[in-house]
Order: sequence, then structure tokens, then C-alpha cells
Amino acid sequence: MDDIEFVGKFFLPGRSKKYSGRVIVYGQKAEIVLEVFGNESLGGEQIDPLNYSTISHQIILGSASYPKNLTLLDCRLLTIKTIGDDFFQLLYSIKTIIHHALFESNEGLVFKSVTVLVPYVSSWYDGWHSFKDKSTLSNNQGRKVQSLSVNNNLVISFIDEIHSRIKIIGISFETAFEKYVQFTYSKEEHFNNIITDIVQFTKLLEFACSKQVNFQLIEGEALRSKVINSAQNSPDDEFTYINFTNYTYIKDQNVHEGSLHQNFMLFSAWVIDKELLNRVITKWYENKEYYHIYDFYLDSNNWFEGTSAMLSNVMFNNRFLNLIQALEGYHKKQFDNFIPDSEEFKMKKAKVLALLNSNKELKQWTNNRLNFNKAPILIDRLNSLIKNSETILLELFEESRIFIDFPSQAKKYRDILSHGNLKRTFQGKELHSLFYMAQILLSICILQSLEFENKVILRLINHNENLQSNILEVKMNSPIDNTD
Repeated sequence: MDDIEFVGKFFLPGRSKKYSGRVIVYGQKAEIVLEVFGNESLGGEQIDPLNYSTISHQIILGSASYPKNLTLLDCRLLTIKTIGDDFFQLLYSIKTIIHHALFESNEGLVFKSVTVLVPYVSSWYDGWHSFKDKSTLSNNQGRKVQSLSVNNNLVISFIDEIHSRIKIIGISFETAFEKYVQFTYSKEEHFNNIITDIVQFTKLLEFACSKQVNFQLIEGEALRSKVINSAQNSPDDEFTYINFTNYTYIKDQNVHEGSLHQNFMLFSAWVIDKELLNRVITKWYENKEYYHIYDFYLDSNNWFEGTSAMLSNVMFNNRFLNLIQALEGYHKKQFDNFIPDSEEFKMKKAKVLALLNSNKELKQWTNNRLNFNKAPILIDRLNSLIKNSETILLELFEESRIFIDFPSQAKKYRDILSHGNLKRTFQGKELHSLFYMAQILLSICILQSLEFENKVILRLINHNENLQSNILEVKMNSPIDNTD
């Protein structure tokens, strides 16, 4: 993308004084800056280029030739440069540009809808229809919308559009397919809350695709009553249409990438029907109390794959600890009133007491003090999760010996790695095996939290290349005790 400039006057909401400057959108560097010139800051403070503190503004407003109105969000002063006597250049970093509207305040950033581009959505949501629909749209020059009511306030729409444009005048044109995701609200929402909903959608895709997923803001419908001035629509319209420019949410990702092989998606319209997929999306948004558990799983994936960056022992150890914490947290939520099985305790206690038959006083003392603890510890919770998913695990690993010792081995490493006197970090075969086993078990737990049936979970894991690779790692490197 080429660099773009917007030259005009810039000012803060509530201040009448305007300052000459320009917004520069650096397409190649993927950043936005604002240059303003004068002898004082946008807030009216005198400038000392040798002694100034970092200044931030939630909103800076601008008036340019085109688009006429600009709202700049999350603006931070980077540098001050002396141009002449008592005349300075102030350089601000800008997170987001809203085109065609001026907003009175941060509180006024209220929208009816926001539309974004998210990678892989076409393959994930439409499956094999994604190829068929592109052909249909190309022939009809059409627009297809599929909408899902997520809750009483939010509707997510998947919008297919074909854009034809001239490539070389008189010689050729090109056709571009895009699948947009639109977040529409029955009751208008603040911009920050909408971003939160969009991020949660990308996290659902990250879980399904085992890839980092970002997004690009495209356009929105803003509540006109909160806008000072708008160049779009008639004055009688309740909402005004705006466009966004933003790079921080994209993070160098090609958001136009619509395809991903079905075998690298844990679930998608390739392997489950649209009705079930819609229920999963809805359930994901319902499960707010599980979001921290989902985050632990997503963070456990190594985003450095395909780069020269290395995953250090400390990072690997921390991610293992996070997985164990997530499994423990999941069990507490799912089995709130869980009490460990006391049968094993009773059998071992009986054996201990039998050894003390020759000393009745010591036997009585031991019997009185050796009592069953109803409060579950980590091993109890992990054993419970293994038992709850045993039918799936037996099908995946073919024999229980591979995963039956996971709870005790996981607890051992958890204790070692979280102990204050840790003398070394780990990244050996055994810990790798336990790490992948924890990932597999947590993925099953998350799928269960989304109300997938066990038989469906087994089918999803069996066709997924990423988890099958993890299963092979566990089989090849089953745990042995070598940590002492």
C-alpha cells in the first residue's frame, strides 16, 4: 500500500484553536503519524523541546480537503523538533483514523455496527461452499449475507462480496472476493466493547485454526447524535457511515487470506454442519467465565513456528504451568462440588494399620489422625478429568498406560517448576510429552465446554493434523521418572 497524506487543521474537542499539520499513513511501515506545527501543544501548553513529558490524547479532530472530517484515536506524542525560533514540529503516533466524522468525546464513540476483515473465515464458516459461492457471486456480481443472532444485543453477519475493478484501462480488469464479518447491535455499543467482541471472535478462530488470527477494521455505523459533523448521509439519518484506517489490530497478517486446509482446522463447516457451528459461536460468547482458560490454551501454541525466533526453556516451562493451571481451573468450574474418591485411601490406610498390629497404641493414634481429606488436590482433579474423557483418550492412544500416569507426573513437574528453589529449567522429552498431553486434554475440555458430544470430539481430533502430531509425540515419548 502506498503512503497517504491528509493535510489540514487539527484540534482537540472543546478547543476552538486549530493547528496546521498533516496525517501520514505509511502503508509499507504499517503506521500512522500526525505532524502538527506551532509554538504550543494542541492543549495550549507552551513547548520546551528539552523538557517535556509524554502527552496522550484519546481523541484529536481534523479537518482536511478529503475526507473533510477526521477523528484520530489513541494519540501519543512521540517527539518535538525545533523548526525555527519559537516554532516546533510535534509528531504523534495514531492508533486509528475514523474518516468522515468528528466525535465530541471518547464517550461518544458509539456504534450500531462495525465491519472487519478476518483471515480464514471463508474456509472456516462455509467449508466446501466457500469455493462454490465464489463462483456464484462472480457470475451474478452479487452480495451474500449470512446472519447469526449471538445474544439479545449482538448479531454477527458473514458478508460475501465480489468487487470488479479495472486493472489496465482498455486491456484487463480483475475480480476480488472478500468475506467480511459485521458486528451489529440492537442497542448501540461503545467502540471499546465492540473491539472486545471482535477479539473474542478472533480467539475462537485461533482455537479452531491453531494459528494467530488478527483483524482489520473496515467501516461502521456511528450514532449521529454523538457526532459533531458528518459528511455522509442526510441530516435526518439516525446513523452515519464511517471508514477506519488502523494497523495495530492487523499486526502484519494478510487478513485477505480466506483459505486454510480443513485438516489444519479443529472444527469448521468442512466437518460439522452450519447449525452446530452457529451453536458453537453462540456458546463461545456465552462462556465468559471460561475466557481465561481459553487464553491459557491459545497461549500454549508456539506462534514462533516458521520464524528464526527460539522458544526458551523459561517460556516453555511457563506455558506448561499455564496449561496445568487451566486444567485445574476448568475442573473447579465444571465440578464445583467434587469430592475425591476415598476407596484408594481406605485401602492404603488399612494396609498401614495392618503393619501396626503389634503396637495397639500407635495403631490407635495413627487411625485417629490419618483421615481422608475431602478437599481435592491437583492429582485428584487431573484424574477426574482423565476419567471424564477416558473413552476419547482410549480411542486416541489405544492403551491407558500412556496417559494414566499423567496426573502424578504433571503434579511432580508443576511442583518442581513453581518451587522457589528451582535450580534449572526443563525442555526434555518427558516434559514435552506432558506438555502435549496437557494440550490434548485441555482441548478436549474446551470442546466439552462448547457442548460438543464426545463422539464428535473424537472425530474432530482424529482428522486434525496438529493434535494428531501432539498425540504421536506423547506416544513416542511416554513419561519416565528422570527429574531427580
